[in-house]
Amino acid sequence: MDKKPVYLCKNIKELQKKSEISKYVTNSIMKTCETLSKVYEQYEKSLLEKDEELAYIFVMRFLTMLCEVKKSFKSDTKYINVMFDSQKVNQAFEKADKLKESLQARYELDKQREMEIKKEP
Repeated sequence: MDKKPVYLCKNIKELQKKSEISKYVTNSIMKTCETLSKVYEQYEKSLLEKDEELAYIFVMRFLTMLCEVKKSFKSDTKYINVMFDSQKVNQAFEKADKLKESLQARYELDKQREMEIKKEP
């Protein structure tokens, strides 16, 4: 199965805006970690479906939320580290970089194709 065609955005900046979220840390560490787990599951599902755009959105949300959770719940760092071990987090960072590179190349290719179509009589 090939990668799903890009369909959400025209460039990586647009996609990064879609990955932003405003409120994601609650007063409950359990509830927040549950939300984090759901976001991570959506990221994995998107990877399986070969949807790089959605995978990028969800992995960036996961990483952003995780950083904020670690700041907000400093006393619960051990619990957070058990829920989201460093290997999983490191893999998510690496995959985010790979997705970004892949998507940038695909957006550029789409832009070139679009320009070629406009040039045709």
